[in-house]
Amino acid sequence: MAAYSASKAGCNALCDSLRVELRGEGIHVTTVCPGWVRTPMTAKLSLPDGMLTSVESAAARIMAAIRRREAFVAFPSWMSWHAWLMRVLPGPLGDWMAGMVLKQAARRKPPA
Repeated sequence: MAAYSASKAGCNALCDSLRVELRGEGIHVTTVCPGWVRTPMTAKLSLPDGMLTSVESAAARIMAAIRRREAFVAFPSWMSWHAWLMRVLPGPLGDWMAGMVLKQAARRKPPA
């Protein structure tokens, strides 16, 4: 999770920088933060019903955001609120919240 989170943060920072740097060039950059999308990679995860978004739904949301030239798109909304909350909370509280999420995920048994 640490490497994934760090690379995701790096991609977000890169998109934020490119959006500002390329604004005057007529190039628009949309940062995309999808939740869990139903793909072969996520098929092995033990996720509760309703946590996975179909590829078609994810693609439609992403394309709509790009067409509207949105700076940022995240979905599902509950997951984007959770991520936002963890960023604005004081460090120890955000760390506690992230730890609770990881513990909950570790308790789930992967499918057989």
